[in-house]
Amino acid sequence: MKTNVVKLQFVRNGEPSGRAYTYYSNTDVAVGDLVEIEAGKQGVITQIDVPVEEIAPFADRAKTILGKGENAKPEPEKPQTEKKIYSSYAFTENEREKMAVNYNFFYKQLKEKATVIYRTEQATDELLKAKSVLLDYKHGCAHTDYKILSNPHNLTMLELALVCDGGSLCFGYRGSGDIITILTD
Repeated sequence: MKTNVVKLQFVRNGEPSGRAYTYYSNTDVAVGDLVEIEAGKQGVITQIDVPVEEIAPFADRAKTILGKGENAKPEPEKPQTEKKIYSSYAFTENEREKMAVNYNFFYKQLKEKATVIYRTEQATDELLKAKSVLLDYKHGCAHTDYKILSNPHNLTMLELALVCDGGSLCFGYRGSGDIITILTD
């Protein structure tokens, strides 16, 4: 029997997901149609001509779809942030995700292999053999310079820079010889 009751799944990250919800429809729709549910929300029709008895218990609260999404497209999937160290990412797309990747995925592991010291007396022979040691030795306008004292793990300049900047690197760095300059603004 033909009814104006349909079931749909919400669109999340460009794909229908979750359980099916029951709605009224004043528009002819088919299974698989993309529809506007409310401003900014979309769904995909999973069933048409749903028996009215299924919506009866909450008929007074049931919503009506706005119509077919003729120009509507599923929400574009957010680009997945790659697992790599990001430098100079401040004020760019996905900056928070890039910061999280730098800190959680790389810095937490790297700080086991490298350390920053603030006085040369802290650079014991034992520490220099065990870890990559970076001396915070010169502060300037919008930058801090670090001197590489040891690098037994052969970390890259980028990895060492990430350790120097405490897992951020949002403003970038420069490297030359045994000096790493972290940009701070």
